[in-house]
Amino acid sequence: MTTNDGRSELTSQAFAAAPVALSLLDLDGHQIEANSAFLELFGLAPDDLAGLTALTLTHPDDQARTRDYLARLARGDDAEVVVEKRYVRADGSSFVGRLIARPLRDEHGDVVALLGTITDLTQQEIFDEAQRTLAAQRAVSKVAARTAHELNNLLAGLLLRLDLADAYTRGGTVTMQPERLNEIRGLLERATRLGAELL
Repeated sequence: MTTNDGRSELTSQAFAAAPVALSLLDLDGHQIEANSAFLELFGLAPDDLAGLTALTLTHPDDQARTRDYLARLARGDDAEVVVEKRYVRADGSSFVGRLIARPLRDEHGDVVALLGTITDLTQQEIFDEAQRTLAAQRAVSKVAARTAHELNNLLAGLLLRLDLADAYTRGGTVTMQPERLNEIRGLLERATRLGAELL
């Protein structure tokens, strides 16, 4: 059976290793803890967390509304806040992120801390665009393959008919110059090879 201490250690490891940026704040918005994904997202070292606040990492234009939702969470007015806002990294660069924040309560129901996850929407946009491009390329490939198959079937039928016409010509029942038949056959054979290359 797992002990409480064992569960606490496992919980700490899960927090630290989570693949999303996690941030734990006190009720005044000061950073208590952050995981590796959070540090990487903001270009911070573990020692940088001392004295760090939610406002420190927030773009100046978004600080007023950040104060507002932090106060609501700290009072327990909101069970969850989801916002998109601009953040500032340690190197001064900024990005748009989506924050999902919730109040953490003790056994008496009092709010004791705030937990947030941050997703870099810039990276998400790049991923989404790549997925859209890949889907479009696949669609074009499917159309090209279908077209090539139809072209091959059509050309194969035409070549068969030319062979029959050629046989009739040699039998004297159709008046057509053999060189003209050979020219048409050559063009169709080239088109057939082109269709095969499309596949």
